[in-house]
Amino acid sequence: MLNVFFHEFKRLCLNKTVQALSILSVLFTILLVYVVISNTRYGSYESPAYRSGLDAVAHARTVYAPSYGSVTAEKLESALRTYQDIAEDYPEGEMPDALREKTTAPLSPLLRLLSYTYETRDISVDAAADFYRQREARINASIKEQYPGSPAVQNAAKNINQRVETPFYYAYGYGDSDGPEFLVFLLFVLVFFGTVIAAPVFSEDYHSQADDIQRCCRYGPQLGTARLMAVYVLVLLLVTVCTGIYLLSLNTVFGWEGLKASLQTRYFTTAITPMTIGGVMGATVLSGILTLLATVSCAMLVSSRCKVPVAAVSASVVIALLPVFFSFLHIEESVLSSLLPSAGVVSSSGFYQMLTEKSLEFFNAGDLVLWRPCACLLFAAVEIPLFGGLAVWSYKRQKLY
Repeated sequence: MLNVFFHEFKRLCLNKTVQALSILSVLFTILLVYVVISNTRYGSYESPAYRSGLDAVAHARTVYAPSYGSVTAEKLESALRTYQDIAEDYPEGEMPDALREKTTAPLSPLLRLLSYTYETRDISVDAAADFYRQREARINASIKEQYPGSPAVQNAAKNINQRVETPFYYAYGYGDSDGPEFLVFLLFVLVFFGTVIAAPVFSEDYHSQADDIQRCCRYGPQLGTARLMAVYVLVLLLVTVCTGIYLLSLNTVFGWEGLKASLQTRYFTTAITPMTIGGVMGATVLSGILTLLATVSCAMLVSSRCKVPVAAVSASVVIALLPVFFSFLHIEESVLSSLLPSAGVVSSSGFYQMLTEKSLEFFNAGDLVLWRPCACLLFAAVEIPLFGGLAVWSYKRQKLY
C-alpha cells in the first residue's frame, strides 16, 4: 500500500497543472503579504504624521506602546479623561498634529474600545469606568433581541462569554492589520486550487481508459485509497507552506507580542469568543485545513462518478463556490449553507466571521444549541471521512459499469 501511495503522490507532483497551481499559490501568498504590509496606514493622508507600509508599522508600534498591557477600567477612565481635557480646547478635528502625536495618539487603542462599546459619542468619564458592565449589557440585549424565545441559546451565550478573560490585553501587531481578512482570502484561494487539483484525479484515467489497465494490476484495488491519500498529503503540504509563509512574514513584521492581545481589542468588543488574536489565527488556519480537506474529498467523490475531466472539474468548482452564491442571496446563515464543504472560508460568513462579528449566532432546535463556529468545525470534520469514504467506494464500484 505504501509503495502505491508513493507512486501516486509522485505522479500527482509531476502533473504540470499541479506544479503550476503550487507555484502560483506560493507567489500569491507572497503577493498577499506585500499587500497587507503596503496597505498599513498610520494617521490621515493630509497629516504630517501620515505613514504607510513598514514605516507605519514601526511608528505605530512605538506610538501605541503606552497602551500595551491589561485594559483595566481605570486605564480606560484615565485615557478618556486625558483626551477630553485636551480636546475641549480645540474644535473637533482641529487639534494640532504635534499635540495629538504626543498626547492622544498613544491612547487611540483604548479610546476606540469605548467608541465600539458605547452607542453614543458623548461618553462620560464615569461611564468609561463601567466599560465591562456596559459590554455585558450590550451582549445580553443583543442575545435577547436575536433569540427572544430561546433561553437555552441565551444561557449558552452567557456561558461562552464568561470564559472571556477580563480585563482585556492589548498589544499592537497582526490583529491591527488587514492580515486576518486576507488570511481568509488566502485559504479560499487554496481551497479553490485544491478543488481543481483533486477533481480530475479519477476522471482523467476514466477518460483515457488507463483505469481499465490499472485495475488489472496487483495493487489495482488499492488505487482509490492511495490516490485519496496522495491528494490529502499534497494539499496539506500546500496549505502548510503557504500559511506558514504568510503568518511568519506578517508576525515578524508586526510583532509576535500582538498575538497575545484579546480578540475584543480588534473592533469586536462585544464578541463572546474567548480567544486571543493568536488563538483566532490558529483556529482560522485549522478551520481552513478542515474545509480544504472536506472540499477536496467532495471533489474526489465527484471525480469518481464523472468520466469526463472537464465535467468533474466544472461540477466540483460549482460546489466549492456555492457558499459564495448563497452569500449573495443572503441565505448564508442557514444550516444548508453551513453544511456545504467550503462554507468555512467564505469572506462574508465563514469561520473567521463566526468568531468575530457574528459570534452571537447559534443553531438551535429546542434544547439543542450549537454555536456556529463549533458547528462549522464539526460539519467539516464529519464530511472529510464521509466524502472520502464515498469517493473510494464509488471508485471501486466503478468497475461494475
